[in-house]
Amino acid sequence: MQTYGTWLSLLALGSAKENLKLRMPVHYKYEVAISFAEEDRNIALALKLALGIAGFTSVYYYPTYQGKNWGTELAEQLTRTFYEEARYAIVLLSAHYFAVEKKYTKVEFKAIKRRIRSDPKNVYLLPIKLSADFSLKNYPGLSNLNYELWNYDPEKVAQYLKEQFGDGLIELRKTTDNITKINNIGNDALIIIGSTIRNLHNNQFKKDGT
Repeated sequence: MQTYGTWLSLLALGSAKENLKLRMPVHYKYEVAISFAEEDRNIALALKLALGIAGFTSVYYYPTYQGKNWGTELAEQLTRTFYEEARYAIVLLSAHYFAVEKKYTKVEFKAIKRRIRSDPKNVYLLPIKLSADFSLKNYPGLSNLNYELWNYDPEKVAQYLKEQFGDGLIELRKTTDNITKINNIGNDALIIIGSTIRNLHNNQFKKDGT
């Protein structure tokens, strides 16, 4: 009866684990991803550091991940990051960003536009104009969006991003913690299952007198 009870407990644990997964909000690997031209890297770095000071713990800033991306298909990785892995995308808008020769900003912006089309009800793109003189009228999809001016004030941008998240930032971090807990529950269940199988196996041999 004890063995039967153990298996029922394991089945209940598995069911609870699946139900918890179903109730989970969408999980994002990054709280925000920053898209920028190489010429604007110092601005992107200042923003990344300000976000870190403001408490953001998972910011996608490409240079941080250069080592991890070594040997990978970069366009594919960037598409995945900006289409599905980030909750928000901050784009640093400048003439450099839309330069004809810029391959990877095109990849990132294409993924961002695709994400917006797939989920039009939720704000995703947070545009920042690096110069007040830079006009967006020639860029469909951007000219009608509210944007922020850089004004050399990364702390303000970090505060505005916090306001965008609201309680969602707490929920996003809870989701990360819960997924970790779920994985730990799964590992514990596997250990219990393995132990139960070994006990059943040993008892069977004892019953058989071998």
